[in-house]
Amino acid sequence: MVKTWAYIFVVSCLFPYVEIYNFGTDLQPTALVSGFIFVVLTYLSRGGLALSKVEQLFVLVTFFTFILMLLELPDPLAIRGFVTYLSFTVVVIASKLSLDYVANLSKIAYASSAIYIICGILQIVVDPNLFVGIVPIERSAYGLGGRGVESLTPEPTFLAFHLILLSLVRYQYGRRTYLEMIAVVFLSRSASGAATLMPLLFSARHRRVALALSALIAVGLLASALTLAIQGGGRVERIAALVANSDMESLLKDQSINDRLGSLVLSATSVFFDAGVPHGFVSWRNYVEHNDWYYSTFTYISGFHGRIHSGIGAVLFECGAVGLVFLFAIFAQVRQLGFITLSVVFLLLLQSTPLAQPVFAFIVAMGIFAKEHRSSVALSSAAAKALSSRRRISQPGHQVSGRHST
Repeated sequence: MVKTWAYIFVVSCLFPYVEIYNFGTDLQPTALVSGFIFVVLTYLSRGGLALSKVEQLFVLVTFFTFILMLLELPDPLAIRGFVTYLSFTVVVIASKLSLDYVANLSKIAYASSAIYIICGILQIVVDPNLFVGIVPIERSAYGLGGRGVESLTPEPTFLAFHLILLSLVRYQYGRRTYLEMIAVVFLSRSASGAATLMPLLFSARHRRVALALSALIAVGLLASALTLAIQGGGRVERIAALVANSDMESLLKDQSINDRLGSLVLSATSVFFDAGVPHGFVSWRNYVEHNDWYYSTFTYISGFHGRIHSGIGAVLFECGAVGLVFLFAIFAQVRQLGFITLSVVFLLLLQSTPLAQPVFAFIVAMGIFAKEHRSSVALSSAAAKALSSRRRISQPGHQVSGRHST
């Protein structure tokens, strides 16, 4: 039963946007619910759970956000904000536990990537609205403004970020991630997604990956140039043209760029300008309106949509100094997986990737797992033999020497 729920939990993490019931949110709570059930079943089967110090810290931060929520009830934004941190903590704990039960995680992640790509291709070939009934798709993106497809996510950028996270899971087991890279560049057509892949260019340990990615980006830029010349171009092509012409003023007036840049600048600096005081979950819009003199110095934005378009910015704004410690703990765990993984995760969270994204939380858990088993399991780019190593360690009296390499 416990092993079955471990697989159910992993699958729910890999398909976080597929709706079972319309909750009115992009991310569905399936990973949170299945993860909680899995943790409870594991607790009962083992007669208890031993949480690491960092997991205990995550629990304490979740309790802190629970207090923030109580102070801001009955506003639904307060409940939604707390659930974000609750989901992150539960999924991290469940993910670390699942690594003891799920032996073929890399293959499952690869199959998941393939499903997303196939669904995206079907949207191009058959109908852009093909999966509107099971995914909270915000719009039919393909063909509108030159954007890519959504597949089983709400929008193309979400697809790009999710594929990158799936590739990072496989990357820890030494698997090639060309499939996800190609899909990010040519299927999602997300400029943010392509930019997030850039740290792979500096991977000395994976020169073939770097060369392949360089070729992909070059081909992608060529395709964009051809589209711009033939069709007049879409949004991605127009942004590329603005950069090429050094028209930074027009670039900063792009609404999507303003949402992200303005959110990041204002939310991230709030923790320093306000002496680390937490702002909670419902005061963002009011904070923006009273600090328009500050954000207008950096952007041309006319107003926000009531949402912080930065994972890091949201944590710092909502939790203040506590959020700073929280983020430091998160990145300290991801660092166990290597500098490339840390760089990509940082770029993702710098943008609109929320803490509640279950694959992100899963990667954090892999870092914790690697740190705890560094003498037996190398969850890094050379971790193809992780399963056999874990089995050898489980034998009585057997020890494996050596240090974990990132």
